[in-house]
Amino acid sequence: MADADSNAVAAEQHVKRIVGPTILMGDGAYFDFEQPDATGMTIEDYAWSLAGSNRFRGQNRLPSGKRCLFNVAQHCVLLAWMMETDGHSAQAVFEGLMHESDEVAWGDFPGPAKSLLPPEVKALIKRAGDAIDRHFGVTSQFKDLVKQYDIRMLATEKRDLMPHSGADQWSWTRGYEPFRFRIEPWTAETSADQFIRAYRDYRNAAHG
Repeated sequence: MADADSNAVAAEQHVKRIVGPTILMGDGAYFDFEQPDATGMTIEDYAWSLAGSNRFRGQNRLPSGKRCLFNVAQHCVLLAWMMETDGHSAQAVFEGLMHESDEVAWGDFPGPAKSLLPPEVKALIKRAGDAIDRHFGVTSQFKDLVKQYDIRMLATEKRDLMPHSGADQWSWTRGYEPFRFRIEPWTAETSADQFIRAYRDYRNAAHG
């Protein structure tokens, strides 16, 4: 009986538990929002988080007027493709693909409302993104360049997925032209698959 009890205690010590503000990722790792550490997080976890998070809180329409969803994973893949098309380095393209790491844990918070967040919340979001970036080897060498492509993607998304915005002017896209391609929203599964494929290609090219 003593052996059975000791075995039960040993097993109990190895059971992963949610303690405090943590979430369970799809491949079994826990992510702690207070003490962020992305050890154990897989690229599948990353891709599916972004594929399951819709841009613009899901308030999109096709040019026909039909409602649609456009997720963050597709946003990142299209941005990386445009950077590659324009001849930027593999390191820059990889950074572009992975530029939404904080949203893996926290989701896509509406940009116009971010200024309303308390400083301590902004700090928690940044710490989460930084921890995830470290785990996947993402640097910030090309932060300004990626930001330019991010704004052009926003201008493209406004044109293709918000026909109901009409002639409205958005100050944060002023001076930035949409890309020439037209966005056709993917399913979440296609977005995750494309993201994982792009990650493997660009990471190998960037890191050898």
